[in-house]
Amino acid sequence: MNTGQSILTIGALALFSFIIIYFENLQSNYISISLLNESIVTGSGICQSMIDEISAKSFDERTVSASISENDGLTSPASLGPDAGEATSALYDDIDDYDNHTRIVSSERLGDFNVSVRVFYVNFADPETENISTSFVKKINVVVTSALIDGNIKQTSVMSY
Repeated sequence: MNTGQSILTIGALALFSFIIIYFENLQSNYISISLLNESIVTGSGICQSMIDEISAKSFDERTVSASISENDGLTSPASLGPDAGEATSALYDDIDDYDNHTRIVSSERLGDFNVSVRVFYVNFADPETENISTSFVKKINVVVTSALIDGNIKQTSVMSY
């Protein structure tokens, strides 16, 4: 083999190496994007499941076994959260028991998803602003974070009585 053939062979090997590295990078990016998309879809499902679980509960401790027409006796904003004896979410019986609730949902493929919930009163006319007094409208904010997701996934729901 002469010098010209050697240079062509080395050049061809170098070009082939660059092509292989390029396609490996494409494959790696595809896997990262696929995991991110799967994490977002899973996190959104976890948010919706949490909202569905909360929405199935009574509006307030006072409305668990009776109906009311005045909001005076509803749980005060400072007392939102689990009532005495409600140590786990399986024992929660009303929406505001979930205030400041956290849980971890594990996935073998995607790792842990951290779920946090806030429940607070809002005004019917302005559901974006937290109310400092009781009302017949509560807002549920569910936030899910994961190591695979930049930022977080947030879903909200407004419940009225």
